[in-house]
Amino acid sequence: MFRTIICSLSFFILAGFCYAGPNSSAACRLDMDNSTWSYENISLVDIEQLTIGLENDKLTVAVIAQNVKNLDTYQVEIHFNPDVLLFEDGNENSPTDGRLNILKINGGSTIGFQAIEKQPGIINISNTLIGSNANQAPEGIGILAILTFKVISQQVTDLKISNTYFIDSDGNEDLIKTTGYGTVTN
Repeated sequence: MFRTIICSLSFFILAGFCYAGPNSSAACRLDMDNSTWSYENISLVDIEQLTIGLENDKLTVAVIAQNVKNLDTYQVEIHFNPDVLLFEDGNENSPTDGRLNILKINGGSTIGFQAIEKQPGIINISNTLIGSNANQAPEGIGILAILTFKVISQQVTDLKISNTYFIDSDGNEDLIKTTGYGTVTN
């Protein structure tokens, strides 16, 4: 009987770890030159992982979600070298051309967008839809955030994505394993 209880408990514990939600095949990438794509036609070809940055240049980097399903909430961390780049600003929409955050493309409204440098070299980005409406939860590909950096030292450096979580409107949470990086060269 004790063995049966242990086996039953093991099944429930393992079942919790084996669940893959609707965003288990989603990805998060950095577009180091977000001026080269249009929101409706974005493809992997349009996502550049390399940009040139000379000292005092401003760099605009798009954080892109791909293959999302029923997306309601997200959290992403961006790691960078604070001796090379200075984080200046983060926006949920593209401030220069009006492209909307992915959470807004189906008429949804967001609350709580944040792009905060929680410690030198780590930016935490988060956002959520108001309410839980599957009709407003987007699918496909789009902008999670637009980040602006200033190059303070002319060195080759990488930006990396980590700790990415997507939550759908039913509350299913997925750790996004396919993540991207970007490189600043001179």
